[in-house]
Formats: sequence, structure tokens, C-alpha cells
Amino acid sequence: MKRPVKRHVYLKSQRPDHAPLPGMPSSSWWKFVIVLVSAILVFVGFQMDGALYSASFASLGFVLLMTIPYVNVANGARESRIVRVARQEPLRFLPRRSAMVWWPAFYLLLMVIPGALRVAAILTSDDGFVTGPATILFAVISGTGLAFLVKLLWDLRAPEGLTVTPAGLGGVRGARTLRLAWENLDAVHVSSSKSRISLDLVSTDGTVSTIAPGYIGSDPNVVASIIEYFRTHPKDRHHLADGEEAIQLVEAANA
Repeated sequence: MKRPVKRHVYLKSQRPDHAPLPGMPSSSWWKFVIVLVSAILVFVGFQMDGALYSASFASLGFVLLMTIPYVNVANGARESRIVRVARQEPLRFLPRRSAMVWWPAFYLLLMVIPGALRVAAILTSDDGFVTGPATILFAVISGTGLAFLVKLLWDLRAPEGLTVTPAGLGGVRGARTLRLAWENLDAVHVSSSKSRISLDLVSTDGTVSTIAPGYIGSDPNVVASIIEYFRTHPKDRHHLADGEEAIQLVEAANA
């Protein structure tokens, strides 16, 4: 697949429901806590007998430490007035693969390693299988990581991003695949709170399809304005056959 085009979209008028993109906490206390707990886990691991037991705790500390760059990458996908669209195709908003595929897969794979090392330590131990709080903790963490990794790989079957065509909207990976004809789209909203923002597509039967910005790699405020324009200007929908042309048309209408 071709690398998406990243471009700034200038819209003079803001939507009534325009919402600023939430970012990471301005303070770094959460990073300090993660580094501290990671260091404690590594220290505990080095105090244990058996290389595999030590490695299991050290790897768990490393997984926790990797939360910091993972969060940084995830939040890096939130850029005001920026859209990522497919090259030379109908209008399709595409996610950053580093934020939605590669980093999550890497992080979830790391979550499996502590449990695998713990199992190896138990199997090679002279004490045999011993169930305790630590073993249960490792099993839960690694089991959760493995389950979400399988789900992530399974979701790769679905179309990537949100496609906007003269017929309607479709795509978006996640819990379900979206298929919505223009005549069934009743409204487009942007909803937000202190820590989240989403694009909400309201169908004529009242169903709301909520799309997180990570799945479209774009500012939901801009995407909502573009979709709303073509929802209310059906005669212009033929421009959607060329994504760049469609965006330029909306920019010109909002100049």
C-alpha cells in the first residue's frame, strides 16, 4: 500500500462542535512513576534465584517502561488541522500504521514474553508447578497481551481507514466495519472530553458510529467538516472520486 499523503487543511469557519485535540498530561509525573516501578521490578528480579525467574521480572519491567514511547506514538497521531489521505484514490482517511499496527503489535508481543519466561522457569524448576500471586499476575498480563495481539491480527482483514465515496462511507478497523449510505446519514458530530475525542456518525435510525481519531489518522474536526459538506451537497459528490480534489473543494467553500 502507498504511503498516505499528510496535508494541512485550512477551513476558515469552525464547526459549532469544534473540539481541541486532547494530548498527553503536561506534567511528567506519570513517566516518573512508570520508570520507578520498572526499576523496582528489575531490582526484584535480580534478587531472585534462577536466571529465568530474574528474566521474567526484568522483562515485565521493560514492558512497563515501553508504555512511555507507546503513548508518545499514539498521541503523535493527534495533530490539529492535519489529515492523512490515500494517494491518487477516492477520498480515504488513513491511520498512521506505526500508531495503529506496528507499535501495538510490538507492545502486545512484549506482554507475552514475561509469562513465557515464567512458564519456562516453572517447568525447569526442581520445585515443580507452584501457583502464587506472581504466577497469576504473569498469566493475566501475558494472556491479555496474547488475546489482544490475536485480535489485532484478525482485524487486519478489514479495510483500513475511512473511505468516503459518492455512494457513502465505509471501512474503519475496530469492533465492526462501517457501511453507511449517504441517504442513511442523518448527522455528523465531534464529541470530546478531557482525554478523548471522536467522530460520531449518526444514522437515520438513531444509531451512532463512533470513530476514534487513530483509525482515520486525521483531525476529527476537519473530517467532520468534509463529510458534512458532501452530506449537504449531494451534487458535488462526484468529486469524491479524487480525494485531493474533494478536499480542495471543501477548502474553497470555507475560504
